[in-house]
Amino acid sequence: MSVELIALVAGAVGLGVGWLLGGLRGNRREDLALHPTVKPTGLVADAIMDVTRRGDLVLDLFLGSGTTFLAADRTGRRFRGLDIDPAYVDVAIERWSARTGLEPRLEGPAS
Repeated sequence: MSVELIALVAGAVGLGVGWLLGGLRGNRREDLALHPTVKPTGLVADAIMDVTRRGDLVLDLFLGSGTTFLAADRTGRRFRGLDIDPAYVDVAIERWSARTGLEPRLEGPAS
């Protein structure tokens, strides 16, 4: 599919330029080492901003490498995520911690 056609489709459905440029940043090999289908964070952040407001809750039932987690955090959204593979949960938490410089903490069940 040509870039011109992608731009035409993106424009027709009201998607921002991040949909076109989101995949052009970062080191793809490093990303793929984390997860076989990792998505560009900028691309996901653009989608989140299109359909939510700051402070909204974003749910990702297929956490993978945590791209949606990072995008939600970057855009000021709250986030909850799950993955069937605990190793991917660890990858997502490590990526978030590396990006923010914060240490994760385990919270107990809501009372």
